[in-house]
Amino acid sequence: MSRIGFKFRLNLLITAVFAASVILGGALAVRNYRLAIAAETEASAQLVVGLVAASQGLISSAREAEQFQRHLIHEIPELTHLRHVRLEVFDNTGKSLIRSQLSNSDEANPAPRWFRALVSPPSHSYQVPLGPHFSPSGVIMVATDPDDEVTEEWTNTRDLMTVVGVFFLGLWTMVLCYINFALRPMDELHGALEALGGGENVRARVFGSPELAKINRQFNRMADALANANNENQTLNQRLINLRDEERRAIARELHDNLAQYLFAIRTDAFAIEQMAETVGARSAIDAVRSISDSASRMETVVREMIQQLRPLVLDELGLQDALRDLVATWRIRNPRVECILESESPTVGVSAETELAIYHVVQESLTNVAKHSGASRARVSIRVPIKPADAIAGASGDENLEVIVEDNGRGVNSSATASGMGLVGMRERIEILGGSLATVYRAGTGWSVTARIPLSSGKSAEAA
Repeated sequence: MSRIGFKFRLNLLITAVFAASVILGGALAVRNYRLAIAAETEASAQLVVGLVAASQGLISSAREAEQFQRHLIHEIPELTHLRHVRLEVFDNTGKSLIRSQLSNSDEANPAPRWFRALVSPPSHSYQVPLGPHFSPSGVIMVATDPDDEVTEEWTNTRDLMTVVGVFFLGLWTMVLCYINFALRPMDELHGALEALGGGENVRARVFGSPELAKINRQFNRMADALANANNENQTLNQRLINLRDEERRAIARELHDNLAQYLFAIRTDAFAIEQMAETVGARSAIDAVRSISDSASRMETVVREMIQQLRPLVLDELGLQDALRDLVATWRIRNPRVECILESESPTVGVSAETELAIYHVVQESLTNVAKHSGASRARVSIRVPIKPADAIAGASGDENLEVIVEDNGRGVNSSATASGMGLVGMRERIEILGGSLATVYRAGTGWSVTARIPLSSGKSAEAA
């Protein structure tokens, strides 16, 4: 029942009330029809019986009785418009001598059998004996005949039901139209709720009845509060990411400027000691010095990787395009079995530092996942602005999105593991703060695809700010 809409339930309720009213009214009408027809026919029969008896009382001789009987036999068949009663004359042996004809009104507009069965009362008959002056003697039978009255009531009922049906159809149509009109604010609110649930910043129109307008107005206040909270949350997240990036930059710079230099100095000193040890022939010292040099070299590699993960200094020194080329080139050296192609267009020039860093991290994390999990033989990195339709070229440049797509042909990992990975969470946070979106899709037989869409307007405005 909960899945049935409010409009349908309201219409069903109206229809049920009308049907109940029709049934109750019909039952009362049948009862009243039955009583009225019985009273009408009984009254007519009693009137005819009284008239016949009174007529016989005026007869004082056999000749008058013979004339009356002859006139009665002649006139009864001519009574074609006699209503509510039937007349029939019997002799003293019970043989029918003459009877009145049935009215033909029911033939022109007959009532259905079911209606006759509902409203027709039981038929009654009355016998009026012929007086002593009649020869031979006999009886006049007066019987009630409700057919004319039933036909009349059927005609009235049919006309009434036609009017009631037309009235109800018009009323039901008007109620339905009014309900649709009155509940339009609820439809507006439903659409706004769905859009708000989908991440859109929408407001509901305030119109209609005061009660529904109040609900939509309250929804707009809630949407405003939610938008303000989201903006504050994005601002806080942006500040947090900026602070984290600054800390990483400071740590990376410290590692590069200090620890890396010390490691280089250790390797230089180790090489000098190795040369001196070879001069004096101290073989054990040579092996120890070479071990120190190898350890310092490995530490330098680890430090470079840490610097690259903490903050790609090459991004500050060379810019996004060259930093991406360096990232892909280094990745190819470490993963020689995977063919990696970089396709980068000019729109990456002039975007904000936050956007550049987000793009770099998306490519870096995606290629890391390709190397660790996919088992792919090919990978492609594409950075582009999708071509707009001709009728949309004149639109605002703020509507353009920069797309970063990383695809591979590997088997990938299961979607739950991918969706919950910390790397993807960090990527999604960076992209959403810039007003963009991140989507990961596994295509059976063709591998994984990571697509980040960043509004160019947000990137440039962030830089201007």
